Amino acid sequence: MAHSNTQNFQKQTFVFKKVGSLELSLDVVTKTSATPSAALIHYHGGFLVFGGKDVWTPEWLLKAAVRRNWAFVSPSYRLVPEATGEEVLSDALSAAQWVSENITKKVIIAGSSAGGFLAIATAAQLANPRPLAVLSVYGMNDLSQPRYVTPGSPLKLGPPATGLDLVVKQIADLKSEEAIDEYDTGFDFSKNKRLPFVAAMHQAAIYPDVLTGDQGLAARIREIGPSAIPRHHAKLFPIATGLPADFPPTALVHGTEDSAVDVSQSEVAAEAVQKLGVEVLLQRVEGQSHGFDLRETSGKDIEAPEADKTPVTEALNSIITFLSRFAD
Repeated sequence: MAHSNTQNFQKQTFVFKKVGSLELSLDVVTKTSATPSAALIHYHGGFLVFGGKDVWTPEWLLKAAVRRNWAFVSPSYRLVPEATGEEVLSDALSAAQWVSENITKKVIIAGSSAGGFLAIATAAQLANPRPLAVLSVYGMNDLSQPRYVTPGSPLKLGPPATGLDLVVKQIADLKSEEAIDEYDTGFDFSKNKRLPFVAAMHQAAIYPDVLTGDQGLAARIREIGPSAIPRHHAKLFPIATGLPADFPPTALVHGTEDSAVDVSQSEVAAEAVQKLGVEVLLQRVEGQSHGFDLRETSGKDIEAPEADKTPVTEALNSIITFLSRFAD
């Protein structure tokens, strides 16, 4: 366990799981000398392929959590393609279970981009305790949607994948390598040697195949729909295969001009939760792209009385208010 203190809050790091020689850890930020009343667990983004627990932290959400005396928890998880989707999800679940056993049973499950996928998939599986609420920030919420099963559409975050067959083979070869839980180049994607894997997984439409190890699954989903998903892989496609009836109240926020993860991903998720009769808040932020919350709120306290009111801050503050209703 490691400690660090900054003003009125502290950060501690704990190992919550060991997989072979790999130690998976989580960072816990809390008010100094205070027992948290709840915990907000935030899974990081990176298309499940890169990133890390302390990369692209949404400071607006961390500040909101600490202000309310919630613990803000950032877990690591194994990355694909070295790990399978089920292994990644098991890590996310293990982190949530560790928090419920060691910090508090009152948990909110959140995540950004790929972390949004993990937030929804984890909340669908976590039965004891059931989460208080769920938050997906421009999440890759349903990997059975056409974007992920229809070949030919490059990832707009970077250049189209070249030598597609070769990159797909590299992805397959990495499955035999030791798992990693971090790959960080920050916002400098020109240095990101794993970005071509993400580009190829989009362009070849093999996300379902890579996550499940079931070659051809994406093609079968494209041809006949979600019924092609085997029952033992359903946990990786909870929106397509059916969320539990007691799924928690859910907030989603997404920029309408997101070219990395289309806003339809949040719209589909909101519709699925709404059909259960569960309360949903969907905030579409006009004109904003992927990562807008990080760019637009950097170094700011969006809840401060003197804070500028913009479409971004108003959307994010409404998310905070929504989550607070279920944690207080």
